Amino acid sequence: SLKEASAQLARALEMPIAKVLEALADEQHLLLRAAVGIAEDIARPGITRVPSGKGSAAGYAVEKQKPVISYVRTEDRFEPSEVVRRAGVALSANVVIQDRGAPFGTLEVDDRVERTLSSEDIDFLQAYANVLASAVERQRATARVEALAQERQLLVRELQHRVKNML
Repeated sequence: SLKEASAQLARALEMPIAKVLEALADEQHLLLRAAVGIAEDIARPGITRVPSGKGSAAGYAVEKQKPVISYVRTEDRFEPSEVVRRAGVALSANVVIQDRGAPFGTLEVDDRVERTLSSEDIDFLQAYANVLASAVERQRATARVEALAQERQLLVRELQHRVKNML
């Protein structure tokens, strides 16, 4: 699950918060899909939305199509999201999760203390996002195949019914 993937990422990078955000079709928001290390009164998966574009680090990463490291206290490229502020985040790192060439959303890790992330940390974060992208794509493909199978079953039943009526 995306929550378990977030938990494993947080442990691997020794960061207290990890999140997966999905870019919504309205292009105005990202939806929190999974999170660890953040209280439910601050953010809830499946419900909480953050602004896209310059309204959040995640939105900015999607807009720029590149990793974004943000020191929240001194950030001036975009507005840190309300979720980040309420969680007391000092450092935020976002990478884009690609889905067949288009951004699915972002993978984000946060810390409540400022520290330096190495290029290896960012490379690891991006590699992890790439693995998640494959999992997201596979899940969507599976859902499409299941929908087609259900549609086919419905058509076969309808055909059988019509044949029966004709006989």
